[in-house]
Amino acid sequence: RDASDAELRISASILVFSGFKLTYLIELLVYYRLVGLVHVYLFGIGPRSLHEASANPKVQELVKEAFATLVETSLPGCEIMKTYKTYYVIVEQTFYNVALYHAKSFGDDLLWISDFDELLVPVVKSSIPDALNELLHQEPLLEARFNNVCFVTLCPVVTYG
Repeated sequence: RDASDAELRISASILVFSGFKLTYLIELLVYYRLVGLVHVYLFGIGPRSLHEASANPKVQELVKEAFATLVETSLPGCEIMKTYKTYYVIVEQTFYNVALYHAKSFGDDLLWISDFDELLVPVVKSSIPDALNELLHQEPLLEARFNNVCFVTLCPVVTYG
């Protein structure tokens, strides 16, 4: 794919643990739609982790519009998974691979992978796809090799208020 021929298609894969705030989840989904992502895969870890979200009318609307996919798991040991790092990593990587497979099946260029509390925010007034496209144009080597890019590491900026 020529990086300059169209807007990048970017989706997100996000892990959600039990105990999240539903209002934040809705704001997160609406934010990602506003900044140009094409789909968000939410993977709930633990019993009933996405039960409340799946019953919410706004979340149901986003699922119906094919913007969001909710996958809830109650695998044995999920409630103690944070204690056992190896188990957590296996489940986490499985979810991310499922999302990557689906994202690539639908023609997405990139999959943003994050935890529930991590946001991708452009530092300029533009959509995330436009900001990344601009970055590609500034880096000729990356733009020339875009078809062969497996992942892009983004530098997180942490702000303390």
